[in-house]
Amino acid sequence: MDSILGIKELVDKPVRQMSLGQRVKGDLVAAMLHSPKVLFLDEPTIGLDVSSKFALRTFIKEINKIKKTTVILTTHDLGDIQELCERLIIINHGVMMEDGNLSQIIDRIAPYKTLVVEYYDEEAPSHERCEMIEHSGNIAKYKFMKKETTAAEIIADISKKKNIKDISIEEAGIDDIIKIAYGS
Repeated sequence: MDSILGIKELVDKPVRQMSLGQRVKGDLVAAMLHSPKVLFLDEPTIGLDVSSKFALRTFIKEINKIKKTTVILTTHDLGDIQELCERLIIINHGVMMEDGNLSQIIDRIAPYKTLVVEYYDEEAPSHERCEMIEHSGNIAKYKFMKKETTAAEIIADISKKKNIKDISIEEAGIDDIIKIAYGS
């Protein structure tokens, strides 16, 4: 536990002198003292800095993997969901809207990828198997359905028409899913 959370230095430190991240780490270690089969965490990373979030997420993954502890997480932090969850239950106004594998839910609600292409000039070609959803300056964004084509096919076709400077591919994330499915 100490190798991930770095709590050895906190053992003799009074709680009132600890940062929020240090207190959360201490609480998590205390919760694991008796090796529970199920661990309930409510907004475990809220208010934490980037390094504390990373350490906490790493620790949660490790206790799940090594100790086989089931972790039930309630959170509004979409990063926690993407980093920690295989199964996702979405509750909206007290009604269960989704229950299933995170990647399957994403594929069902947002079955597309976005290809971001930077060209050397401001002209951006169209492509018959994707939709240009944004074009600003020399950067164009294309949305394509994952089951109909691949990014490699689109890139190959577009590069025959225009010289490409840079490319990135964006997958739909959990925040996209919430916006698409529930308008939040």
